[in-house]
Amino acid sequence: MPGPQPLFLIGHLHWIVLYGLRGTFERLTSYGPVSLLFVGPFPWIFAYSPEAFQDIMKKNRHWQRGSIFK
Repeated sequence: MPGPQPLFLIGHLHWIVLYGLRGTFERLTSYGPVSLLFVGPFPWIFAYSPEAFQDIMKKNRHWQRGSIFK
């Protein structure tokens, strides 16, 4: 998954602190329609278009709602 190299333990938190959320998202769009951002040790995947989101959901069928939502 494209995205900048995260720092150990903090991931990309330094980007959020330096550039704010809007600036961070603007920089992430340079990696394409889908990018990966680590907030601490947790990976977050960002899809910047409905087509990219649909493509992710079609290829990864295991990402479904849990039983609590059924």
